[in-house]
Amino acid sequence: MKKNVLRKRILIIVSDKNMNPAIENLSRIVQEIEAAPNPNSLDVNSMMEHYMPVMGWALYVLRLSVALDPSKGENSGFERDQAVLVGLMVRVVKLYEAFYQNIAKRQLEVCGILLRTLTETEYKLRYLILRAQQGYGVGNFFISSYKPEKQMLEYFYQLSKERELKPIENRMLRSVERELLEEGISKEELLSNKNWNLDGKNVRDILKYLESDHIYPFAYGGPSRWVHGGWGELRRYHLRLEKNGRYSPRLDYGDPDPRFAGPTTITSLELAKDFLVWSHDGEEEPVTFVIDQVLQHVVALEQSHEAMLQNR
Repeated sequence: MKKNVLRKRILIIVSDKNMNPAIENLSRIVQEIEAAPNPNSLDVNSMMEHYMPVMGWALYVLRLSVALDPSKGENSGFERDQAVLVGLMVRVVKLYEAFYQNIAKRQLEVCGILLRTLTETEYKLRYLILRAQQGYGVGNFFISSYKPEKQMLEYFYQLSKERELKPIENRMLRSVERELLEEGISKEELLSNKNWNLDGKNVRDILKYLESDHIYPFAYGGPSRWVHGGWGELRRYHLRLEKNGRYSPRLDYGDPDPRFAGPTTITSLELAKDFLVWSHDGEEEPVTFVIDQVLQHVVALEQSHEAMLQNR
């Protein structure tokens, strides 16, 4: 696509200072996609090498999708409820960036931990976007975020009845009380709260609300082993079974393959599109156009890799 044609598609909602760099970067990504190798010509190793620039494209459009502020002047920025969704999208971007970095370092186990955290954040955000589109706010998101603070308050209040608090304990207590004051949450309200799930829904309930409960063991339950260190993860990646039937430590890392890089990139980019629809109310088309170009290329890589798996 010629640059002047693409420029017409990319009428980015940014300040004049940032307009040209964004247009140039998006134009460069499209040109690099057009010049990319045919996915069917790649083997697993060359495909993983190619995923390095591909994930770089994805990271750029992810960052741009959340950096664009639809408002201007004195009304720039987002209100508190809206900021929850924006903050979650920023979290997705940062986790994806860390995931990308550890794909590059070829550290599968670290990628697994990041993937599990990224997945939970993505589905929480998908849920809140859907609720916002249905006309609802963020529910009990704020107070349900402060369960550890409630436990700290209970601990320090009980401890203060038994002895004088140490200076560090007093500082910790004052820090908790100050944060609650800043957020407009009373100590009484927090101490009496018993519902710590978003809208009373656990992860499985949220997935069911999104009509995706069937993926729970694949997207959430299974990847939890990376976080908690179950036996299946230990014996595959952290231990080596010797010929005598005993185990020795394995300190090298597993090597990520396209089954990690591809699906994670696809779900993150699809989420960015949903986020732009919510945050920009139909004005997101130029960035979505480039997201779609990256998505189409990653899907083609996934299809090629699936064909490899079927033919091996």
